[in-house]
Amino acid sequence: MLVISEKKIKEAAPLAALTVRQRFAQARFFINPLNSLIRMGFSRGKKVKSPIGQAMSFLIRNAMVGEYPDIKVDPALAKLSNGSFVGQQINTVFRQGDTLVLEWTLVESRIADVEWDDELILCAYDVEQGNAAINEEKVLRRDEKMETALPSILHGRPVHLYLVVHDRDRKYFSRSQYLGFY
Repeated sequence: MLVISEKKIKEAAPLAALTVRQRFAQARFFINPLNSLIRMGFSRGKKVKSPIGQAMSFLIRNAMVGEYPDIKVDPALAKLSNGSFVGQQINTVFRQGDTLVLEWTLVESRIADVEWDDELILCAYDVEQGNAAINEEKVLRRDEKMETALPSILHGRPVHLYLVVHDRDRKYFSRSQYLGFY
């Protein structure tokens, strides 16, 4: 008799392929909770890739640390927006319980297209639990201070903070700025 049901044994994937899969999976896990912010922040520029594709590509190329199988995204190296708009230099960042406080000095400059009514978006991200939040209230450069309460899902949780600035029309965005782990 001739055996016709013989199954081919798959060879184990080479280490390089496993590394690529792990990097992709980690980047996707990191980006999922941030989709809405990334869609805004990566909406300009290259139209070859979607905003999510651009963010994934950046993470895979620039924000991965470790070797297979312990590859992770370094939140300090991640980018949530990629624009040429002028960001805001923050003087003070601190957390009081479940309230975040940021302070800065307004420096207007026509040369750098900095306007008093540019808006700031603060993103608090608990990577471990996969929860992210941004400020609901409108915060302008001229305010020179932001005080915002974390939502209940982030109470007592350590968070990574990112800042994004955009113009009044939400047409131009700054490159995201990592503010630290609080």
